[in-house]
Amino acid sequence: MRFKTIALAVWDGDNLMKSINFAQKEEGGFRHALRLASRDAHDSAEAQFSRFQADPAREMNWFLAAQRSGLAALSLARSDASQGVCCLVLDDLIGRLDFDLEKRGVRADAVVSDHPLNVTAVDYLVLGSRLGTEVLRRGLAPQLTHSEMPTYFLAPAAGALWQRHCRLLDAVDPNGREAARIKDDVIYGFELFDRAGKAQRSSRVDTEFEGLRA
Repeated sequence: MRFKTIALAVWDGDNLMKSINFAQKEEGGFRHALRLASRDAHDSAEAQFSRFQADPAREMNWFLAAQRSGLAALSLARSDASQGVCCLVLDDLIGRLDFDLEKRGVRADAVVSDHPLNVTAVDYLVLGSRLGTEVLRRGLAPQLTHSEMPTYFLAPAAGALWQRHCRLLDAVDPNGREAARIKDDVIYGFELFDRAGKAQRSSRVDTEFEGLRA
C-alpha cells in the first residue's frame, strides 16, 4: 500500500517535547481556556483508552478500530474540509488504519456526529491526538519490529502543524462566538471518541495481537 506523502519531518524526542511545551507555555488566552473547558471530556475519553496502554497485546485491534471510527466521524463531520490545517494528516491516518485493520481482518463500527463540526475544533482533536500517538509508539517500539508495528503508529509526526494550529488558537477572541463554537465541538469530539471506543467494545470479542505475544 502507498500512503499519501505529507511534507512533515519525523521529529526526534527533543523536538516532540518542544512541541508539547509550546502548547502548554502560555497560560492565558483562548488556547488555555479551551484546554480547561474540554478537560473533563478529554479525561473521560483518555480513561477508556488507557486500557490499551495497560495491555496492548490484547487491546491493539480494539484500539485501532476505535481510532478509525473516531477519526472517520471527525472527517465526515467537518464543516469545510478544505479549510482545515490537518486535512491531509486526517486522510492519511484513516488510510493507514484501513490498511492495518484489513490486514488483521477487523472491521471498525462507525459512529456519526449529529451536526457539522468546526474545522478548527477538528484540527485540535486530530493534531493533539498525533502527539499522544507518538508517545504510544515510543512505548511500543521496544516490543515490536518495524514490520510488526501497525502503520498508524508510523505516520509522520505533526509537530510543526500543531504549533501552527496553536498560533491560530491564540488569535481567537476567547469571548467571541467562534470560541464558543470551537469549545462545544471539541468537547463533542472527545465524546465521539468515547462512543467510538464503546462501539468497538460492544461488537467485538478482543483477540490478542500476534506481534505482542509474550
